[in-house]
Amino acid sequence: MQTFSRFNDFVAKTNTVSKLCSLVLIISHATHAQTWSTLGDVTVTGSRDMAYDHLGKQLYVTTDSGAVQVFTLPARTANGSIQVGTNLKGIDISPDRTKLAVGNSDGGRVSIISLPSRTVTHHYVSGSSGTGSTFSCAFIDNDSLVVGGRVLNLTTGTFSSLGYTFY
Repeated sequence: MQTFSRFNDFVAKTNTVSKLCSLVLIISHATHAQTWSTLGDVTVTGSRDMAYDHLGKQLYVTTDSGAVQVFTLPARTANGSIQVGTNLKGIDISPDRTKLAVGNSDGGRVSIISLPSRTVTHHYVSGSSGTGSTFSCAFIDNDSLVVGGRVLNLTTGTFSSLGYTFY
């Protein structure tokens, strides 16, 4: 196992841009310093982004084939996949660990995966025509997330504006 003190050193030495998705463990010390360690590699073709549930020990990896690959850590065992759409982008996990938000190029939508049932609900970001791509999304709390300069209320399924746009 290799250990690095800075994330940039980790990326430079492990070449995580390749088709291998390196699994990373972050250890926080009392001084709030971080040590990045490789746990090993798992082959994920077309990996895009990942989110880690540190309590449930699940790693979720988006792919360009439209599936979210699931791994149990630290054993690095595959725990199935969740078919969401096509060409997935960013991913985030809700603070209560009950939902995943996934941005994708499938008609400009963000998809919400309910955990642990793995059911998927889609919300179109670019209006009723469903054009464009959603590259990033981030939970604000358990019931709302930021998507491309808008806030999606998951309770009502409605969007409100932040006043600026980013993807």
